[in-house]
Amino acid sequence: MVFYIVPEIRYAIGLADIVSEPMMIITGHEHPAIALLRKQGIEVWCAEEEGKKTSYNAPGLLRLSAVQKLVLEVPVKKRKLLTFKISPPFTLLAEKLEAQVLMPSYKLNRFWEDKSRSAAALAKEKIPVKQSRTATLRSLSYRAVAKLLAAKNLVVQKPHGMAGNSTYFVNNEKEWKKLTSSIGVNPLVKVSPFLEGTVYTVNCLLSTKGKALCSYPMLQITGDERFTRYPGGTCGLDMTGAQKFKKPTLTKIEKVIQSLAKVLHKAGFWGWFGVDFVVSVRDAVTVLEINPRFTASISIFTQAQNLQLKHSFWQQFLDEKEKKVQWMRPLLYTSLLLRNITEDNQIISKKFTPGIYTCQKDTLLLKQESVLLKDLKADNEYLIIAKGKDSVIHPDGEFATIVTHRSATQKGSVDKELAKIADLVKMALLN
Repeated sequence: MVFYIVPEIRYAIGLADIVSEPMMIITGHEHPAIALLRKQGIEVWCAEEEGKKTSYNAPGLLRLSAVQKLVLEVPVKKRKLLTFKISPPFTLLAEKLEAQVLMPSYKLNRFWEDKSRSAAALAKEKIPVKQSRTATLRSLSYRAVAKLLAAKNLVVQKPHGMAGNSTYFVNNEKEWKKLTSSIGVNPLVKVSPFLEGTVYTVNCLLSTKGKALCSYPMLQITGDERFTRYPGGTCGLDMTGAQKFKKPTLTKIEKVIQSLAKVLHKAGFWGWFGVDFVVSVRDAVTVLEINPRFTASISIFTQAQNLQLKHSFWQQFLDEKEKKVQWMRPLLYTSLLLRNITEDNQIISKKFTPGIYTCQKDTLLLKQESVLLKDLKADNEYLIIAKGKDSVIHPDGEFATIVTHRSATQKGSVDKELAKIADLVKMALLN
């Protein structure tokens, strides 16, 4: 039995369908999606339904005696745990429960998501990454770094961050001084040149034997100020790639990702991971960062691919019969993460039924209750899954996920139709 410990039920949708073993989802908060998942025959245990109070994280759920009882009722050899992002407290609790964690170690996760250390490790292995300088911010000067990197337009990044909140763009000495005075405590930063090009991401799956499967390049929706507070903030994906790639470009991208996967495998990593990279106008491919875990798009991606891994991935190997062509193909979907772009907490005041919606005369119409991508049929329909009523949405937190069955971007930003739907969803949640 696989116990997927995840406070946010939206990140569990679709994953139970791709494993060969039984899965129980352990979640914290009540949500309309839970009933819909149960109708699909998926077991879900919810802390709020059971009258349990829990912190909004996976270790908090796993500390609950009721959850531990569920885990301990399963024979030791069959006790398996999964979570969205591994942490030391989660690992210690798993050891106490004598349960196998179906993810690489926290140390591996932390190393590869560190923008400075991972870039240095990849550069050592000849993976194309940007030249960079890592040091405490106040020990650097704009002129010296610009000269070293032979670039006036610079990108400054803290080692860790979320949704672009640790990435800053600096184009001159005045902006450098402003950043130095506003960034707070003197942080360790990675400084690199800004590269002209388009940013893409891929979802990948790496077996313990070293075999890697890589998705088609998905356009990363970045810096759209209607949906993020940050110039480098991410808010969604156009899974079509927003263009038709030439075969040589796809081959080049796949070669880079496969080389990167070999480096991860050598380090002992396995499982799901994402890679962000930029493709220049001359089709040069440069890796930007690695997300060594489930990505925010994994639920939508696995459903869009209609993945059916005939062997149990959680047993740490993949079906050798999986066809690369099944993965390296554009998916006709765009997903948007509707974030809180204010500086204050916001509370969802109304219940919002997850389902397939259409829009008529500026009104959202529920066509079918659902949480599944397969029910999204037409390009004028939207699968909308919001957080539950009374949820507190912190700055940069997510109100909802919106998916449409088409490419819904123009020049790298969300198009008018999808932006309109996003506005209607936000009004429905907050008014």
